[in-house]
Amino acid sequence: MQVGDGKLTLFWNDRWIDGRSIAEIAPCLNQAVGRKRRNVYEGLQDRRWVKYITGALTVQVLLDYLNIWERMRSITLDDSVQDKKQMR
Repeated sequence: MQVGDGKLTLFWNDRWIDGRSIAEIAPCLNQAVGRKRRNVYEGLQDRRWVKYITGALTVQVLLDYLNIWERMRSITLDDSVQDKKQMR
């Protein structure tokens, strides 16, 4: 996915971070998340993605969390551009 405004891209499951999904990058964190049907726009608003973590905070979940936190710092959405699914 090529993220524009973040409204069509699923935060946890779509491949929007360097061609990979959060589920692939941080599998333990992904397992600790309850509802995964959130889009990138929703997840990045006031860092709401952090509130979606409801499972046990194991050491690996915390390491995954720090990895994703760092990646999210550089993400900027563009309200004037709609998300696009890239074909391979």
